[in-house]
This record gives sequence, structure tokens and C-alpha cells, in this order.
Amino acid sequence: GRQSVGRGTRGRRWKDGEGNVMVTVALPVARVPTMLTLVPLRVGTIVVDVLLRHAPECPLELKWPNDVLLDGGKVAGTLIEVEDEFLLVGVGVNVVVAPDVPDAGPDRGRRATSLEAANCPVPDAATIAREFADALCEWAAQPVQDADVVRDWSTRANWRTPLALRDEDATVVPQRLLADGRLVVRPIDGGPERILVADYLY
Repeated sequence: GRQSVGRGTRGRRWKDGEGNVMVTVALPVARVPTMLTLVPLRVGTIVVDVLLRHAPECPLELKWPNDVLLDGGKVAGTLIEVEDEFLLVGVGVNVVVAPDVPDAGPDRGRRATSLEAANCPVPDAATIAREFADALCEWAAQPVQDADVVRDWSTRANWRTPLALRDEDATVVPQRLLADGRLVVRPIDGGPERILVADYLY
């Protein structure tokens, strides 16, 4: 079946479009092979790996903590929540349609793009969703080193683009990841480094 309703971080709407991916995978928390704060990072690398399997020339990059960028636009995002004994891993991928994203208000965010608009040849949404779910379950079934999650994410990340803090009138430049997945940043106009926890950025 087709998932018909999507939700982003802090309850913001994730706008679907015909031909796009919206999928949620339920993992038993006890099976998660790494600290929970690293799961959004690993999910991002899995999404990128699945897409690059079909479109190896597609210039995909990761933005902390849970977005996939394509030519500076958001092409995929994740939402991860705990419910009872399960980790609910939701992923949306703009395969065909890039929704209009407002630049003000509660649903504001980064400009969206789609794989089709960037001429990245990937299969249909059902195939991508199935391959993502399989890859996530395979990852959860094997021993994992936390340091590998940090390294793998870091090699795919966009470290060049300054980031706007959602709830502050400030822009920061990403520096490095800590072992628990928090991000070290520096103000773009100078000043001491600071540490961000998830859901500060858009």
C-alpha cells in the first residue's frame, strides 16, 4: 500500500507527491546496534547508498542531522521516533515531485528538489522503499562500531555550506562530529565553537 500522510520534525508537514517515497520501518529498540543518537546519521548514509546504487553520478550530500541534499536542495529527509519497544524510522524521498516549501511560518524549510529534476536515474518509489527497508534491517542485524557510523556520515557530508539555526538569528559553519553524533559548529562571523544537538537546523 501507499503511505498517504507524512510528518517531519517538530510536527511539520512532509509533503508527498505522486511517485515519491514515504516509508516507515519499525525496528525493535533492542536490535539497534548503536547508540540511538547515531541512528539518524546512519539512516542518512543508507538512503544515500541506496540511491547511488542506481545513480552513482548523482551529487548527493548529507546535512546534519537527517537530511539528504542534491545541488543544495533537500531531496530526502528522515524522522525517527520511539514508540513502545520500537524505533520508527520514517524516510521521505522526492523521486519525481519537489514540493513547494515555505520560507516562513511553522513549515518553513530548505528549498526542495527531486531526483527527476536533477536527471538522476533511479527506479520507482516502491523499489527504493523496499531496498531502503532491506538495507536498514541488514544493518540492524550485524555488529556495528559507533566510530564507523560517524566516519561514514562525515565522508558524505556537506561541510562547505553555512547552516541557519532555526530558532536563532545566527548562521554557523559545521566543523566536525562528536562520537555521539552531536555537531561542532563555529559562528560564521567568528567566535567560539559550540555544540548542537539534533533538530536545531533546517
